[in-house]
Amino acid sequence: LPRHSLPTTSTAHRVFEGVSQVDLFTVANMPFSINLGQRGVVPLTLTLINPGDEDVADAFFTRLRIRLEDDAGGGIVPASLLTRVVVSEGNNVYRDVTAGELETSGAEVDLTFATPVRITSSEPVTLGLRLDIAETATVPTFRVSIPSLDWLEAEDAVSTASVPVHLQ
Repeated sequence: LPRHSLPTTSTAHRVFEGVSQVDLFTVANMPFSINLGQRGVVPLTLTLINPGDEDVADAFFTRLRIRLEDDAGGGIVPASLLTRVVVSEGNNVYRDVTAGELETSGAEVDLTFATPVRITSSEPVTLGLRLDIAETATVPTFRVSIPSLDWLEAEDAVSTASVPVHLQ
């Protein structure tokens, strides 16, 4: 038997292309000298760009790992050097690791964001890495490194597929 229904319409549905990559621009800002107990040291900033146009989905930046090293490249235990690590963009704080949460072995600090950083195709995001130095630190010099692009994780905001990060 034929069936009839009322005509209906919906709002337009937007279909996005997948994100092919996230571009990364880094700037090293490590000051020439740092004092024991100094707060708010910004050793580097990361600018992330979604190179697609308005038809490309947003990307989420979800995780960053850093390594602490001495002059010879040997690892420094994070809890022995730092009391806090913050990743932020202006007033938006994406990760805040305090002294009790810092790793007590190894040389890495894992910064997985509770709320991912949204990277749209219309606006780049510049994240600052801010460190508080322990008053009891014993290393005379240190550096912050990201040894591999695998230490930065991004995903497509629609499909959640992994998206590669490319250093520019």
